Amino acid sequence: KGNEYWFWLGTEVDRAKVSVHIYDSDGKLAEEPDSWEKGHFAAAHIIPKTTGSYFIIVSVEESPEERTHWALVYGFR
Repeated sequence: KGNEYWFWLGTEVDRAKVSVHIYDSDGKLAEEPDSWEKGHFAAAHIIPKTTGSYFIIVSVEESPEERTHWALVYGFR
């Protein structure tokens, strides 16, 4: 069985909205359906079918602040 990865994104700005998505090298969305977004937190889950390059796209969709700091962490097994 191959590896699986979770990416969690968050900001301290309560009224901000963030997102994180995973795309394969062909530009196709590659994340699992249990990925989620909840206001100023979001998570993306991937179980890669093949070895290759994947792209993690982080976005601050909206925020009351001019600059919104954020952090991304990941875990794998």
